[in-house]
Amino acid sequence: VYAESLRGLDPSSALTDQQIWTAIENSGGAKGVLLLPEQPFEMLVKEAILKLHNPCLQCLTLVQKELCSMVDISTQENLAGNFPELAMHIQRFSKEFMEGGYAGAQEF
Repeated sequence: VYAESLRGLDPSSALTDQQIWTAIENSGGAKGVLLLPEQPFEMLVKEAILKLHNPCLQCLTLVQKELCSMVDISTQENLAGNFPELAMHIQRFSKEFMEGGYAGAQEF
């Protein structure tokens, strides 16, 4: 999911050369600029990064589901027979821990 989106990312697809040139010129004020100023560069990069937001959330969801599945399988195979209550607590704690990280990552 994420790799396909990264390969398909064209940061300048929504921008024309004229828009990029205007951003550079506007950042220099009345005097000309020789190098690419930091502010327009950051603006252009932030737009490219925003294009990856949804694929990143999809990747986050897939990783969380896979980790929960791994915890379930591991506790069922190794603990559930002899220590069912311990297995239940480990599963519950692990899922709560991952959900907390999931919520924090979505906000970021």
